[in-house]
Amino acid sequence: MNNVIIEITGNHNTLIIEDNSVIAENGKLLIKDSNNTIKIGKNADIRGVFIASSDINTKIEIGNNALISSQVVIRSSDVHSIVDDNGIRINPGKDVIIGDSVWIGYGSTILKGSIIGDNSVIGSQTLVSNMSIPSGSVVGGCPGKIIKSNISWRKERIYEN
Repeated sequence: MNNVIIEITGNHNTLIIEDNSVIAENGKLLIKDSNNTIKIGKNADIRGVFIASSDINTKIEIGNNALISSQVVIRSSDVHSIVDDNGIRINPGKDVIIGDSVWIGYGSTILKGSIIGDNSVIGSQTLVSNMSIPSGSVVGGCPGKIIKSNISWRKERIYEN
């Protein structure tokens, strides 16, 4: 951890960061309210992100070997309540699940209810909201759309001979 703010308030909240993960460059991890979790898997490389698990009973899980660029926002809640005519809240928080070896590009936003399958790439400035993205997909745009399937990626550059 380097230059990261961690703020945990409320009750029964959990932060799990597994071995060899790097979280740096003005990142912020925020857990509020009750029974919320942020879990970051092994060997993740996360730079300058804002991750917020707030509401009640929500979680944000980031898998092993994730690569998350700066200015990315990941949220499990809209934060404020939207209510119907009877005063009943209609926008509860939802989990965010990011699989293993997912690469999220600069300035993307991942919102509640999103599930991103293993070995996927989320292009820069992409909005993923309440989407289920199959493994091996490239997603881009606002709102995000699958633009390529059946891919994988490598952190290191591969040069052709």
